[in-house]
Amino acid sequence: MPNSSLYFADSPQALLDRGVATLELLLDPDGSYPGPVATLWDTSMTRVPAHVSNNAAVVRAMVALPDTSRTDSHVHLGDRTAAWLQRDRGPNGLFGSAFGDLPGKPDAPVHHAHGALALAEWGLLRGRDEFVSGGAETLRSILKRWPAPGLNLVPNQMYRVIELLAVLAKAGAMSYREVDAQVESLWPLLESLEVQVSDSGMLYSQSHANFDMIGVYQSKCLAGLVALAESGSALAKSATQKIPKLQEGVLQFRPRTDLGVACLVPATLMPSGALNRARRANNRAQRRWQKAWPWPMRPAKAEFQLARLHPVWASRHGDLAYTLRRSLTLSPSSRIDSFLLELDSALWSSQLPIGFAPTTMHPSWPGAAGEDWVGGVPAPRWQGYYLRWLAGLIHSGLAPETVQLPFFSHSSPRSWQLGRFQYTMLTDAEIRVVDSTLAPNSSGITVKL
Repeated sequence: MPNSSLYFADSPQALLDRGVATLELLLDPDGSYPGPVATLWDTSMTRVPAHVSNNAAVVRAMVALPDTSRTDSHVHLGDRTAAWLQRDRGPNGLFGSAFGDLPGKPDAPVHHAHGALALAEWGLLRGRDEFVSGGAETLRSILKRWPAPGLNLVPNQMYRVIELLAVLAKAGAMSYREVDAQVESLWPLLESLEVQVSDSGMLYSQSHANFDMIGVYQSKCLAGLVALAESGSALAKSATQKIPKLQEGVLQFRPRTDLGVACLVPATLMPSGALNRARRANNRAQRRWQKAWPWPMRPAKAEFQLARLHPVWASRHGDLAYTLRRSLTLSPSSRIDSFLLELDSALWSSQLPIGFAPTTMHPSWPGAAGEDWVGGVPAPRWQGYYLRWLAGLIHSGLAPETVQLPFFSHSSPRSWQLGRFQYTMLTDAEIRVVDSTLAPNSSGITVKL
């Protein structure tokens, strides 16, 4: 049991209210979310421009709220953030702010699909046909720019598009015949990227060139499968059959305490031994000749190991927990139930005073664009994932009446510490970040929200 003097009790609804209040605080007058963090690769001590996924995550968190908990202020926040997404769409239907897929890559279908998905879901919830139509137009532009079977050759990006297809069909913006035609064009490539990681479990390699499987990206794949399974698609049965296999695969990421963070999963599962050496040699050869094999090797049986890569995403685990819980309606699993209790506990215990979990709980890996201080700075995109998990937990009736939270998140609402960094809100628009390993009189850096 935790030391009771270090914790205090609070209700999940109070946490949700604090998180939404922070989102309202960070919102620009035009309805966008610029700030210090746009993606893991795009950070700045001054400001990074508004990003489509910041708004999309916030809109989807408002969608997940129970009807009984969704207040006028929540609706207003959803309307403003969705309206900005609609305005951000250019003449070609794509979002002007969808930058930062990976270093060196300007954008990707996943960000455009995320924004379109948020528009379609909010339009469906609120009866706003213009938002649903906007999402459908963006989908057509995505498929034109990244024609199947490509879609960047990344499973989580393909499944994000599949999720969008299913939502648009539910909203009546397209037929299931159209959905089936698009999914069928992606299905063979997706199946070629399935990797067996246990006797009954599989995961999706997030690249056609190797077997590295990033834990939090599996939730996007699972969300696409769940949306397809719940739809009227002819492939719904096939999607349903894959869900328990992916659930079992995710269990290979069971929480590890040796990473210094109680009950949070590490970033990547990768093959061990000779297969890993062969994978790396294959990657080197591909870079040398600047070409990639059209399909990855698919080992019938292989051993995989958890990689101690940084950072460990914290608030993003809200997306994993939310999607796993949703998948239980199609594939009940007592093992997933237990896993979810551990993930829930991790998210409760990492609570920050401004109403959400940290962005990361570890320094960035050497050479990455992300900076160590990013972990404790509020980022709307990741906060949206966290609040969506919290809203879903309340919506399902599974949220406890009270939870035990770190005492500092109650005793000092404008100051908190994460790792070696101390954070203090100087104003509603500025946070001072001080590295505690530096000289006592260090003034730190000032981050503009």
